[in-house]
Amino acid sequence: MSLRAPCWLTPSWSIYSGSSVNVELLDLLQKATGQSLGMTTLVRFAHTLSFCKLLNHSNSGHVRYCPLCFEEDLKAKKLPYGRLLWELRGVDCCITHGVRLHATSGCWADVGKRLALQERPRAIGVCPDCGSIGRQCEKPVLAKAEASDIVIATCLANVLALSEQECASIDRESVREGVRALVNHQFNGNSNAAADAAGVGRGTMCNWHKNDGTFNFASLAQLSIAGKVDLSRMLKGELFLTEGDVPPQELRRRLGRAYVRSNTTDVDMVRHLKEALEQDETPTLNKVATSLGVSIPALRASAPALAKALVAKNQVAKEAHRGNVYLDAARTYLRTRQALVDSGKTVNQKNLQVHSGLSADLERQGPRYRALQAVIATPEKFELKY
Repeated sequence: MSLRAPCWLTPSWSIYSGSSVNVELLDLLQKATGQSLGMTTLVRFAHTLSFCKLLNHSNSGHVRYCPLCFEEDLKAKKLPYGRLLWELRGVDCCITHGVRLHATSGCWADVGKRLALQERPRAIGVCPDCGSIGRQCEKPVLAKAEASDIVIATCLANVLALSEQECASIDRESVREGVRALVNHQFNGNSNAAADAAGVGRGTMCNWHKNDGTFNFASLAQLSIAGKVDLSRMLKGELFLTEGDVPPQELRRRLGRAYVRSNTTDVDMVRHLKEALEQDETPTLNKVATSLGVSIPALRASAPALAKALVAKNQVAKEAHRGNVYLDAARTYLRTRQALVDSGKTVNQKNLQVHSGLSADLERQGPRYRALQAVIATPEKFELKY
């Protein structure tokens, strides 16, 4: 189901929201397919919870998945499929295998094996470029998940595992009761201390007790993790303690909707800037500021020279990446051009993109677009072997 709303539907349209259209559509889809689709969407939570800003809305076509889950599906002779949990922004690992999710990095298959644009599949478990089932054309590097990754993913997974019948029993009063029980038991009734520990706004805590609207799921997840309480039980008004620590700043970065009262000093900012400069994959100034809970101007003011050096290093890395994209695209378009010439077909923008399976954004005019134009205009300047 697409995350984007068709223009002819009402503005309230969204498979994840609480509009009646969603429930009616879900019912029609279940009747048409004969499949129980309630557990594959977030509609069952819509009457109480809001998943605002917790979903990955990506226009790039890149998705995240666990390579080991796909491998097990293939061994069981099942078509690999995506999990709803992987679509949540705060989830960065597979709790079954304890590895970080792999973000698709492009097809590694030979150019000749790539599908034309109009023939590409749109299933998460199938490579859209070459049609490889289970994305076996990719070469993911497995990385062990950190403890905080497991804690956050487990918290959200427990909620998604709730059945439709269990979700029907969750209402605003049960959520309020669960929040009150957590604050009273874990923070001695101090809601401000609970808000600060979770990295959510103090006003958010007050609104949960007063308003009749939906509860933001990300903020509830932050609170339950900070209080070491099972979120799936808290939503029902129950208190069940769990293990695992995640710092407030990490909660805000991963799930964050609200703010953290930052106690970061200039010394801390200088130290983090130095550490960032030493990393192979240098984080941006914005990411460093977000991780510390400070503004970019404050980070710049603490160490102007270090901040300037970080920006410069990021710019160099960005230019190097653009250069690699340009060369890779040029090689692909050159091979495709030769294949078109050999078959007697016209060499133009459309044919190069369709037959290579590599599309270029004609509006942004990025490195792919420049490579495409160069191959059409002056292919002889590339000293490459086909």
